[in-house]
Amino acid sequence: MTAVLDEYASSARPLIRPADQERWELLVADMQRRSGEGFLADELGRSAVGAALLRAKLGGRPHRAQQRGGIDCACGYAVDGVMPEKLCPECGDVLLRRWVAEERRLLRSMPEYAEEVTRVIEATAQKQAKLAQSRGDDTADEASATRRAGGRRLARLRRTYRVESMKLDLRRWSSFIEVLSREARPAVRTTAAKAQKRGLGAAALTELSLLSMADEVKIAERILEKRKNSRWKV
Repeated sequence: MTAVLDEYASSARPLIRPADQERWELLVADMQRRSGEGFLADELGRSAVGAALLRAKLGGRPHRAQQRGGIDCACGYAVDGVMPEKLCPECGDVLLRRWVAEERRLLRSMPEYAEEVTRVIEATAQKQAKLAQSRGDDTADEASATRRAGGRRLARLRRTYRVESMKLDLRRWSSFIEVLSREARPAVRTTAAKAQKRGLGAAALTELSLLSMADEVKIAERILEKRKNSRWKV
């Protein structure tokens, strides 16, 4: 059902007046809060005007309150959509996945731009992976520097393709930036905060920060194991 509504949104949004879409999204959010469905659990908020009728005709049903998309929310955002001082990692993971999906949808309409962005992200990911394979016990700063370098390349691409990008509706893509800029994890928060300057590709770059954090955990485990097996205890 989610895939159907996402596809419907891609086709319908260009035909809908921006003011109508914005008003509809506010009504959906209010409905979700009042019904207890959960702000992040339902598919409607990700779609467009007419999605509720389409879902009903296809026999779809709203998520029930006890489901809430399986999100174990600690900040309240998944329940009521009120911006927290710090977004919990659980909500951050959900929003980041949706941001990346929206970014990919936008880039599909610009193959050349998408190819350039892919090169930047792949090169950055490879450099970050090499750092994780090194023997150093503190790669966080170097990984962050690697992502910043990737971000500068994305910013240059944004300037190169600024005319083509003006034809895109970036409102949904941009809507993720503010909330993810409040994410509890510093690596996610600082990377997302620079997204407007970097343009498309920023969501994928933010996703790399999570991979870096996972790599750091593996490195720490490896170091601890070495120390455990060593004669010299620290």
